[in-house]
Amino acid sequence: MNIKHSKLHNPTQFINFAHYHIGSKALGPGNRAILWVQGCDRNCDSCISPEWKKRVTANLIEPQALAKLLLKDESITGITISGGEPMLQASQLKVFIEACRKIRDVDIICYTGYTIEEIKADDLHPERAQLLELIDLLIDGPYLTEKDDLLGLRGSSNQNIILLSDRLKSYDFNNSKRTVEMRPIDNNEILMIGIPTPAIQACFSKVAQIRS
Repeated sequence: MNIKHSKLHNPTQFINFAHYHIGSKALGPGNRAILWVQGCDRNCDSCISPEWKKRVTANLIEPQALAKLLLKDESITGITISGGEPMLQASQLKVFIEACRKIRDVDIICYTGYTIEEIKADDLHPERAQLLELIDLLIDGPYLTEKDDLLGLRGSSNQNIILLSDRLKSYDFNNSKRTVEMRPIDNNEILMIGIPTPAIQACFSKVAQIRS
């Protein structure tokens, strides 16, 4: 996967993403498409995807084209956005979600290292609070290894699972059993989808070090 554009008159109109996967049950209810954006400024402890933290250009695509790509499978009922840090591309993701909803009324889950209070109080980036208006469920706050209680779809107990609409109110995000999916991707690499236990994450990291 290497979607880029040779002529970018305005790069901020494109989503810079690390990876995507169509068809997962590990990060929310139903059959989901997962989008991981590239770039993060949060520096969370024991980051699960350190390569996706780098503020570099990975894969660039128009939000509308990405919506069509992720929803080409008609069985997809929702989209989970993670990273990287989604709030760094709030304007682009707003256009992306609006395009998705024109195709199908999917639900949206979003992970962020920012707290919801930080997002709402950020007068320099009002687009981040505007993005919240399109998200159905936000999982906020930095991941802290010492507070990982192995419960639900948040990484650690300091993170909040915040319902922003009624679409997902019947699903127990706080106590649902964690699952991890392993998918082969390009260059004989393996993509891990889900919230791993610290033991699984450590094992995965060791394998990555051996392969590198």
